[in-house]
Amino acid sequence: MPSHLDTLQIPITCQKCGHEFTMTFREVKLNRNLNCPKCGQGFNAGDLKPALQKAEKSIDDLLRQASRLGKSSL
Repeated sequence: MPSHLDTLQIPITCQKCGHEFTMTFREVKLNRNLNCPKCGQGFNAGDLKPALQKAEKSIDDLLRQASRLGKSSL
């Protein structure tokens, strides 16, 4: 299911060459192994998944609560 966070840009710094780049939340979520676009250094996005899943759940919960508040004020 698509997430509200899918297009969010996540800043990443390569630990090998220091190159700074961004990837979307969706790119990181769907790819286990990612590479620096400058030096090609690989890294495991799986390490980020628990934090990304927690952020995604928190945003979804917040949006559900906001939706309920909007309906209760009618």
